[in-house]
Amino acid sequence: GGLVVAENQRLLSVAPLERLERCGDLLQIRDNRDLVKVSGIFELRAARRVAIQGNANLTAIDGFPKLNETERIEIFDNSALVVINGFSAAAELLALTVRDNPSLAKLVAFGGTVDSGALTIRDNDTLTQISLAKLNHVGTLTLERNGSLANLSGFFPTKYVDILHICDNAKLPKFAVDTFLKQLYKPPMTVDDCTSP
Repeated sequence: GGLVVAENQRLLSVAPLERLERCGDLLQIRDNRDLVKVSGIFELRAARRVAIQGNANLTAIDGFPKLNETERIEIFDNSALVVINGFSAAAELLALTVRDNPSLAKLVAFGGTVDSGALTIRDNDTLTQISLAKLNHVGTLTLERNGSLANLSGFFPTKYVDILHICDNAKLPKFAVDTFLKQLYKPPMTVDDCTSP
């Protein structure tokens, strides 16, 4: 079934989950005030959805090296989160969402992900580094309101994007977007840069 680890105000570690191998539905780690790092979940191979949200003092997510049977990963509303690393076995995702993490500087993860139906990265004010090493195809790519993002070099492995929604990234210059579009094998069906009414 599913597993929810939530509202444990003094929880310091999720290390007791290190031997968990399967979670048929949802694995949620939510609103654990004193949790500083999510790591050590080494054996998890399957979880339909993983959600890490609302952990006020969480600074790092690292691990999940064997998680290859999953549809959705959502990381949001973690106000102190600085770095996301890991998830190297997830090859195909229906949706990957990283949003509303105001301290997030590095998204260096999902290095094995080849295809994502929807990839949403938004409202991460300090995000400067994105590295998605094998990402080839994205159905809908949304990059919105990431105030410190200045380049798209982390997306250069990507060759196919069906729908691109990219706007209000204050430091991202137009030439960086143009360079990204030129390296795609074919133009997206839709490009929304938020300039149209």
